[in-house]
Amino acid sequence: MYTRMDAIDWLRQTCARGREFRVHLAEPFLAGGNSCATDGHSLAFVMGQVDGVVARSNAPRIGNFTARLKRGTKVDLGRLRALVGAPQPHTEQACVKCDGTGRVPCARCGGTGQRDFRCDVCGDGHACRCPSCEGGKAACAECSRRGKGAVDPCGKRFVGIGDATFDAQKIAEILTGFGDTAMVQVGAPFDPIYIDDRERRGIVMPVANQ
Repeated sequence: MYTRMDAIDWLRQTCARGREFRVHLAEPFLAGGNSCATDGHSLAFVMGQVDGVVARSNAPRIGNFTARLKRGTKVDLGRLRALVGAPQPHTEQACVKCDGTGRVPCARCGGTGQRDFRCDVCGDGHACRCPSCEGGKAACAECSRRGKGAVDPCGKRFVGIGDATFDAQKIAEILTGFGDTAMVQVGAPFDPIYIDDRERRGIVMPVANQ
């Protein structure tokens, strides 16, 4: 018997991490009064507002992906769990680009904190404070100034479901948000896989060229 992961933990688990990290996908968000999270490959959806989820101006647009699949082929939930296995854990380590500081030398001024500008009035060059950084240091784009990042589980594993191929880890993580009563469906060839228990919905996109 499977127990659903707590809603906020499930949403946060679906946010972008590791190599997929992007600022606008790093936290759950509200969409149409409901709570969502995505890493760009899978999407977790919970009816209503979950505690800890707020509206964000930089939230991605998810369109009609949260709509229920009207026509699709049913997939046995137990067989799907056995096929993808348990999700592998993510670990965190210091960002290798900034050595865990969250800041890197500014590319505009070479880390000096100053830039030379040519005066339009006198024609002479003047050294001024670089407007792109603080003291020669700029935010690390690799970790978005966090100084650390999740490390993806080693070795991706792919599974074929219907006419499409999926990342087993993505499906396994989405399945942690569901108990034993969820319905699993796949649509047309190469469409996402949908997992739904009427309070929550999980969607995983297929992968290409595997």
